[in-house]
Amino acid sequence: MQFAILFTFLYMNYDTMNKLEEIIEKLEALVQHDLNDQVVTSLDKIKIWFNETYAAVEEKEADMEEALLEKYHELVAKVQQRIESSKNQKASEESNNLTLKREIIEALKKLSEEVNSLGESYNLFNALKDKWKSIGNVPEKQYLNLQRDYRFYNEKFHYNIGLYKESKEVDLKKNLQLKEELLERLKQISEKVNIKEIENQVRTLQNEWDEIGPTFNEEWERLRDLFKEYLNTAYQKIQEHHHVIFESMMANMKLKIALAEKVEAIDISAYNNPKKWEDATKEILAIQEEYKKIGFARKQDNEKIWERFRKACNHFFDSKKTYYDSLKEKNQVGRSEKESLIEKVQKFKDSNDWAYATDAIIKLQQSWKQTATAGHQMDNKLWETFRNHCDDFFNAKKHYYETLDERQADNLSKKQAVIVKIQNFNASGNIEQDLTQIDALKLEFEAIDFVPKKDKEKISALYKDAIGSIYSKLNIGKDELENMRFNSKLEALRNAPNAITEIRNEIQYWRERQQKMENSISQKENNMAFFSKNKNTSDLLSGVQEEINSEKEALVIVKEKIKKLRGILPSNG
Repeated sequence: MQFAILFTFLYMNYDTMNKLEEIIEKLEALVQHDLNDQVVTSLDKIKIWFNETYAAVEEKEADMEEALLEKYHELVAKVQQRIESSKNQKASEESNNLTLKREIIEALKKLSEEVNSLGESYNLFNALKDKWKSIGNVPEKQYLNLQRDYRFYNEKFHYNIGLYKESKEVDLKKNLQLKEELLERLKQISEKVNIKEIENQVRTLQNEWDEIGPTFNEEWERLRDLFKEYLNTAYQKIQEHHHVIFESMMANMKLKIALAEKVEAIDISAYNNPKKWEDATKEILAIQEEYKKIGFARKQDNEKIWERFRKACNHFFDSKKTYYDSLKEKNQVGRSEKESLIEKVQKFKDSNDWAYATDAIIKLQQSWKQTATAGHQMDNKLWETFRNHCDDFFNAKKHYYETLDERQADNLSKKQAVIVKIQNFNASGNIEQDLTQIDALKLEFEAIDFVPKKDKEKISALYKDAIGSIYSKLNIGKDELENMRFNSKLEALRNAPNAITEIRNEIQYWRERQQKMENSISQKENNMAFFSKNKNTSDLLSGVQEEINSEKEALVIVKEKIKKLRGILPSNG
């Protein structure tokens, strides 16, 4: 079960890992497993892909970054410490094994040269042979020479002892057959594709060859030469494979250096707008993807070029962040200006004062063009809101004028109906009540919107005639009517919810009327003084004097109204 878990872990695809936390978890799992060559290979892959994955993250929170890096380096140090300890232990064991095997070879050499008793010699030989098998690996550089010496004294012993002579024919034939079969297997190994499999099987066949006893002397040189030939062929294929790998690593290194230089050569100062930065970002990301697809370089070179490449990429993205931080501040100004215009245009979108609102919205649209940018995405979003408000108004305006004739015709019918009501009005005898009803009819008529232009004068004349007819029936003078209306208005103002404000507004209105009337009287009196020197203007002066007298009478009434308004103003107002 443990081997299955480790096997899955060692052959997982690190190209698909996109979370640093997952890599940390894999490192923690790797720490718990027994050391072997696959674990060493996995550690190298983890280090490479951790660096590449870590570099692909554009924005990292400082606390998280520090914790991840600390954990990562702690776990890597643990595995490397175990690997180093394992290497030292292995080297020590191989050195001890080399000493033990040399002692066995010396014992074999002595045994093969000094045969005393066949039984004792054979037992001693078997004991040395078993001991040889029980001893583990030796240093790689000493392996071939050691095996050669072992084979030599092994075979020499068999040739020298009598037991070998007694079973010579049978054993030699059997060994010949075993060696022929082994040579065929060794020959077929070179045809395999998997180099790792070739390496493992060659070592196994070498050990088996050494374990097979001697064969006929006349066959020995042929077998030995074939074994050497097939062995060399297999090792040549292995060497060629490693050479291809080496050349591939060197080529990969050149490609990675070229990409690092490409990123380093980018002129940051040339990027003065978001589009250039985004185009450059796409280029950098494409280069990073291209870098990921390149295979490994030599271990001692791979980490160095990765650090160089990552540093160049980080410089670009740090500069990009600085630019956008500055741009964000500038965009905020443009955003505020645009949001202000949106608030202003929103006030006009439901207006039916078409001429005024149209002029105001057009000016706001012109102002919009002068605003600073708020950023591409925000500009589009704000513009859509601003434009929708404008469209709401202009669509309503379009609909209004498209249906204007129909509405005006309807308004004409409504006004005609009100005139009929006025014409059919019957006085009740209660003047105040009748005036209230008449005022209600007048308000109803005046509340109706425009009629077709060709009917305007006609309907206005009918209305005036109808109103005049009612007042004639009531036998009320103009001054009396005006006085009654003003008194009604005073009562309404006194009872209004916001009486103080309404009364003050009314006083202000009559004050302005008073000021205009006084200015008019003063101007006319000055004109009379100027023209009085001319004898031919007596008729003109007489007419002007009548106007002045009339205006003075009206001015008295206005002043009286102001006095009455002040009289109903609350004492605290």
